[in-house]
Amino acid sequence: MPRPSLAVNGAEIRSRRLARRIEVAELAEQAGIHRDYLYNIELGHKKRVSVTVLRSIEHILGRLDEPDPPITDEPVQALGGAE
Repeated sequence: MPRPSLAVNGAEIRSRRLARRIEVAELAEQAGIHRDYLYNIELGHKKRVSVTVLRSIEHILGRLDEPDPPITDEPVQALGGAE
């Protein structure tokens, strides 16, 4: 039986990653995937990903089915910690 997968918008992932000034390698490492795999997702070569991969990316970038918060010049606080 095939593993469940979800459609993904690679351009939205790339846009959110860039807005947060996160490098591809950094996001890939935090999400637990190879950077080449992330490149392929962002470029639209991978149109579906596993639920686990999508949730890992969303944990870092926010829910992809919700509007992205406005971009400001304020520093971004790291996940789970104080400055």
